[in-house]
Amino acid sequence: MIPGTALDAVTGEDVHFGAWEGNAVPMHQSLVFAEYAEDISIVGRGTIDGNAQNSEWWINVKERRIVTRHFITDGTEEWFQNPYGIAVNPNTHEIFVTDARDYITPGKVYCYSPEGRLKWSANTGDIPSRIVFTHTPLR
Repeated sequence: MIPGTALDAVTGEDVHFGAWEGNAVPMHQSLVFAEYAEDISIVGRGTIDGNAQNSEWWINVKERRIVTRHFITDGTEEWFQNPYGIAVNPNTHEIFVTDARDYITPGKVYCYSPEGRLKWSANTGDIPSRIVFTHTPLR
């Protein structure tokens, strides 16, 4: 679902994304959408596939349902105490999640494959929140 309107960060005006009979309303939208956009690139491996043929969203289009909230597919999200940060490596597509635990003791960072399976984890300092990717490997 996309909202009927959203605030333009530059102009401060409402931008209409979806309208029905002249009214801005939330509605289903294509997987990739841009309006008045320039110099857009979609990069990476794979296929963009909304998988609509295996869904029933179109049976009752007014019903709002969350299909899934899970990008972690191996169940290890149960280990998190207080997830605090998330980032995706633009080159490897690995997913990184930081866990602040109890906000007093050192936290953890978890690295997941693009398919959502845990690759590794490591202890961090207190309250890990920022993840930075470099263009050259650190040693």
